[in-house]
Amino acid sequence: MRSAEEDAAEWKRKYDIAVRETKAVLEKVVASFFEKDFQEMQEMLQQLKFEKEKTEVLLKEKDEMLKAKDDEIEMKGKEQEKMKSDLYSDWDLLPPKTIKDPEAKKLEDWDDKEYIPDPEDKKPEGYEDIPKEIPDPDAKKAEDWDDEEDGEWTAPTISNTEYKGPWKPKKIKNTNYQGKWKAQILILEA
Repeated sequence: MRSAEEDAAEWKRKYDIAVRETKAVLEKVVASFFEKDFQEMQEMLQQLKFEKEKTEVLLKEKDEMLKAKDDEIEMKGKEQEKMKSDLYSDWDLLPPKTIKDPEAKKLEDWDDKEYIPDPEDKKPEGYEDIPKEIPDPDAKKAEDWDDEEDGEWTAPTISNTEYKGPWKPKKIKNTNYQGKWKAQILILEA
């Protein structure tokens, strides 16, 4: 069991990593903001994946300040607000939440069996008569075996190489196969 000090050190290590990663992303955003117009920056932000961290990072560069806190981003320049936005609701940074359609039902005539038994394959005659095990043809009765004392000698059995298990018809590709059925995916509105 870890001590409270070890837990605190581990939490601080993870927090420091998250802050460094957030700072690196924000520095890239600030650098590109000076080079691109707002529309291009918005497109770039849509491609970035921000993890939801409860952190606050301040960057200052050329009288510009970028502040990120609790999923919001705010940019100010020379005491005037240039941009304020919520990262998750204003831009599509995360994929939409989806669910399988709970009312979707597989059609009755939907065939999701890729292979089916061959209707023309017939069981060979005498197939069921082949035993699973047979007496060992190489087994010899021991010289000191006494039928009166030891009972009637029978050879030990071995697996029959001709036995193929219970008969099953060969499988063939199903011409009516439509693939595995899947319910339609619905996108939940935010």
